[in-house]
Amino acid sequence: MKTLLALITFIFLPVNLLSQYYDPYINPYWNFYSDNNLDAVSSGKGRTGVGSVGDISSTVLNPAAFEIEKKYQVSLNYTYKTKQAWLTSLGIDNLYLKQNAFSGSAGIGYKINKNFNAGIIYSNPSSYDLNSEFIIMTNEFGEEIGRFESLDGYNSHNFSVPLTYKYKNFRFGLALNYTLHRRYFYIPEEIIVIKFDRFNADAGILFEIFNGLNFGLKFRPEVNGKAKYYSDINPLMNEEIDVILPMQFGAGLSYTIPNNKLSFAMDYKFINGAKLKGQVDQHWFNFGMQYPLNKYWTIRGGLFNTPDPRDLNTNYGNKEESFNQLFLTAGASVKKDNVTFSLAVMDSRISSATLKYTFLTGGVNLNF
Repeated sequence: MKTLLALITFIFLPVNLLSQYYDPYINPYWNFYSDNNLDAVSSGKGRTGVGSVGDISSTVLNPAAFEIEKKYQVSLNYTYKTKQAWLTSLGIDNLYLKQNAFSGSAGIGYKINKNFNAGIIYSNPSSYDLNSEFIIMTNEFGEEIGRFESLDGYNSHNFSVPLTYKYKNFRFGLALNYTLHRRYFYIPEEIIVIKFDRFNADAGILFEIFNGLNFGLKFRPEVNGKAKYYSDINPLMNEEIDVILPMQFGAGLSYTIPNNKLSFAMDYKFINGAKLKGQVDQHWFNFGMQYPLNKYWTIRGGLFNTPDPRDLNTNYGNKEESFNQLFLTAGASVKKDNVTFSLAVMDSRISSATLKYTFLTGGVNLNF
C-alpha cells in the first residue's frame, strides 16, 4: 500500500505542485505545448492571421478573416508535435509531454451572398498527453510486482459557428463556440476525469486601411464556472472545482506590396493569465511573410514567441529554467484547380529555453 501511495503521488506530482498556487486542472498554463495551431497557412507564416484574410480555419485567429472563393468550402487540418521531457529539474527522467491523437479540425463554409459568409467547424484547439514510459510497482521488500504506464491528459472539443459580414473595406465577424474541456488521470484500475463545458464567443473586425494594408482585432471574453471532478469506480468522488479561462485579445497588421504580392504580417496576442494564482499575463508576438511563386505555389516563413506562463515568485521548479521559446516557421501551399494543400513546420530548437520541440501542421482546402 505504501508503494502504491508513493506511485500515485508521483503521477500527480505536477498537479500537486501547481495546485498550491492556482486552479491546476483547466487553464492556459499548458498553452506553450497544448496549442494545436490548426491552420496550416497561418502557422507557416509565424502564426499570423488577425489582420489577414483566410479560410474557415483562420477564424480561430479572427472570425472576421473568413473568406470563401466560391459557394462552398471544406477545410481539414491536423497537427503533430514531438515529445518534450518534463520536470527534469526534479530528477524525473521518464516523464514526457506528448502528442494527443485528437489534434485536428474539420470545417464547412457557405457563401450566403456577397456580404455574408457562414460555416461550422469542429476542432481540438488544445490537447496533450503527459505520461511516463513506465512505473515499477514493488512490495515492502523492494521486489517488483508489476509495471504500468501513468497518464495525465487534456483535450478540448470545440464546435464553432462563425458568421462574417463584409461591407466595402470593412469586415465584422462573430463566432459562437461551445467547448468541452476534458482533463483525465489514469492510475492503476481507476480513471479520474475533470469536465468543464461552456459557451463562449469570439468577435473580430478586419479593416482595409488602404490598398494592401489591413488591420484586425479579435476579442474573447473571460469564461468561468464549476468543473465536475469524478472517478469511474468511486461514486463518492463527485466534486466541483472552480475554473477560470481568462480573457484574450489580439491585434494584427498585414501589408501586401502592390504588383509584387509579397506580403508581411505582424500579430500581438494578450492572455490575462495574472487572473490566476501562480501565473502572469501572457504576451505573444508574431511575424510572418508570404510570397506566391506562381499560380500554383506559395511559400511562407516567420517567427513567434511562446511566453513563460509562470509567476516565478510563487511557482514550483527550477527558476533558472526558462519556458520562453522562440519558434521559427516555414510553410508552403500548392493549388490545383479548386484544391489547396498546405504544410507548415514550427520549431523552437534555436531558442535557449528549457523546452525545445517541433510542430507539423498539414491542411487541405476545397472550394466549389
